[in-house]
Amino acid sequence: MPRRRGEREVAPYVFAGLQLLHRRLFAGFDETVFSLKRLYDRAEDAGRLGAIVHDGEWFHVGTPDGLAATRARFDELRTAR
Repeated sequence: MPRRRGEREVAPYVFAGLQLLHRRLFAGFDETVFSLKRLYDRAEDAGRLGAIVHDGEWFHVGTPDGLAATRARFDELRTAR
């Protein structure tokens, strides 16, 4: 099961995707600028922090070229069926 790494510990995984945060996790934070680490700490303390390791293909769609390459790969997969 994935877990948060300790101080100065090398992590075998990196967060590179999607997160779902319930609005109640933000309760009590009045600052407009703060670290999401505070939310993760709160969720972890409540036993509500989790992760899923994805071991499939990964697509970078942060640029027009990346999006085009991803669409091309999906077309390949669709026609291979």
